[in-house]
Amino acid sequence: MSDCETAANRKYAFSAGLALWILILGLAIRLVFAPVFTYPFDIEHWGVILQNTESGNGLFGLTGYFYTPAWGYILGFEDLIINLLPGMTYGERFTDLLEIEGMVFPYQTATTTTPVFNFAMKLPLILVDVLVGYLIYRLVMSECGDERKAAIGFGLWFLCPIVIYMSSVQAQFDCISALLTLLCVLLVRRNLFFIAGVIFTIAALIKFFPAFCIFLLCVYVVKATPGRLSWKNLLLSVSGAVLTALVIFLPQILDGTVMNAFSFVFGRTSEYDLMLMLRTYPFIAVTLVMLVILAIFAWRMDDARRKQDFLVLILAMLSICTIFSPGPQYWIVYLPLLSYYIACRDRNRALLICLIAMAILTTTAAFFNNSFSLLTTASEYLHLCEPQTVISWMHALDTPVFGTPLTQLVVFIVEFIQLIIMILIALFLLSDLGLFDRYNKLNEFITELRTILGGEIRG
Repeated sequence: MSDCETAANRKYAFSAGLALWILILGLAIRLVFAPVFTYPFDIEHWGVILQNTESGNGLFGLTGYFYTPAWGYILGFEDLIINLLPGMTYGERFTDLLEIEGMVFPYQTATTTTPVFNFAMKLPLILVDVLVGYLIYRLVMSECGDERKAAIGFGLWFLCPIVIYMSSVQAQFDCISALLTLLCVLLVRRNLFFIAGVIFTIAALIKFFPAFCIFLLCVYVVKATPGRLSWKNLLLSVSGAVLTALVIFLPQILDGTVMNAFSFVFGRTSEYDLMLMLRTYPFIAVTLVMLVILAIFAWRMDDARRKQDFLVLILAMLSICTIFSPGPQYWIVYLPLLSYYIACRDRNRALLICLIAMAILTTTAAFFNNSFSLLTTASEYLHLCEPQTVISWMHALDTPVFGTPLTQLVVFIVEFIQLIIMILIALFLLSDLGLFDRYNKLNEFITELRTILGGEIRG
């Protein structure tokens, strides 16, 4: 085999070295966590949705489903697999856990799912984690040709604590949003515009953050090819997106429940207290302004630089639109692109330190939100600890500190620091793109921040 063929083959396979060990370690952690530890409130709702659809009521026929249909269809596919398992039971309500429903954090439940159901629901999410990691590995290899850098990019994603937590503990589907977003931008770069439009719609309906990249995607599609063909490509992309939306919403269009598909957004907005509302309005204003600014900036770029920095533009937009969104898991949507950027293109430790800090902070916030309810399956089904012990530990985390329950105080502090770091990530990326080149003092300030956080990365 020639050297060229060997190098080409390495682009599409994990190295037998560092990347393989990262894969083994990440899988081992996930496969141990998945059946034992779980946040019962979320996964109970997935079970309720499966039962509702099995009863013939559809996604919105009974109360319990608060997302767009895309996630419901994925759950339906999982249900087909689960039904193949003999004697599968979702879980049950335990009277000795009723006390946890009165905790400070309102989203706790005495209904606890079985280890087998936990594993069945989380296994597809774990596989998605692997697929995202593989795409990052390939992306870094294709641009750098360096197995070590590719393994680092893969590891930044696959061993990130919040990624492990959301797929193998909380059973949240942000990894699917990350996968589809990454696929969409890679397909656009390969000029596969119709399929990219299809993937874009699904990504935006899984979690709405990718929708904020629509102007950047349109600019790239139009500028990717010269003359009339550019607008034909844009029409092709839009056709894929619109047709996919029609297919996804067709059952709801027929039965008149389309607005129910957006109850998650409207419902959450109506429940926000004053502090969260104050975060929401700046989020909307800043995001919309930056959406337009970045689109204009991308339009004015020369073709070579636009192609080179396309992924960074998308990364910057996603980093901005997630800044003001409460919740430890939302930044996962841009973590694959951030991992690629740090491994392949960034020459400063600042972004790496920000990523590590975000991983620690968001995992801490997720744990304090969920508390020791993560042990309810372990206590009721596996008998690894007593239910009353779990309850006493949860009460301990609700102990008032300066008049505020410890859980709320920790989450408030963590989210405040998280907000600052997310702003720094966005500033660093915008600076790298050259958006602040005309503003010397701002550029000097950002450079000073990077110097404080860390120097150049060697090698």
